Amino acid sequence: MYDPERCIGCRRCETACTVRNDGKGSARVVRVKVSRNLNYKTLGVGVDS
Repeated sequence: MYDPERCIGCRRCETACTVRNDGKGSARVVRVKVSRNLNYKTLGVGVDS
């Protein structure tokens, strides 16, 4: 579950999701990606489908 109010951009959710779904932490196979919106200076999460 994603809560934008609590996101600080640490990207731990990327690792946690990968470990949970694939059994290992690898930046190459992340399903969730944290990125900064440069227009609004906010953080957001994208999910690969």
